Amino acid sequence: MCGDLYYLTNYPNFVFDSFNTHPENYILKPLTIDNLCRILLKAVRNISEKKNKKFIECRSVNSIDSINIQINKIVYIELISSPKRIIKIVTSKNLFLIHGRLNHYAKILEKYKFVQVYRSFIVNLNYIHHFSSNKIIPRVL
Repeated sequence: MCGDLYYLTNYPNFVFDSFNTHPENYILKPLTIDNLCRILLKAVRNISEKKNKKFIECRSVNSIDSINIQINKIVYIELISSPKRIIKIVTSKNLFLIHGRLNHYAKILEKYKFVQVYRSFIVNLNYIHHFSSNKIIPRVL
């Protein structure tokens, strides 16, 4: 993931040209100390928020585009079709069908309190309310 881009310039007529690079802010000179402090505080907050949000990049079965899924929102991952490598990722708000190998995601997610409980399931321990030898009860979302 790339860092945020801030433009600091004397030229307001270039603001629309900057949209292609998706800047976080377009700052026009002259700049007051108060304005600079406000912008810097916002930048620090954005960096802090992004640092705490970890994502996995996946390829959707519906398109060739990649999607980013926030790791702490994933409730469980289920292998749907092994030969076609189709995986279902269930988050607290959405369901995604992606291409990939379950063992690939198990390896990536093990450091985030995910456990492969069966050969076709990976669960996020943060979403488990109760479990026994033959069932897992998720906490209410």
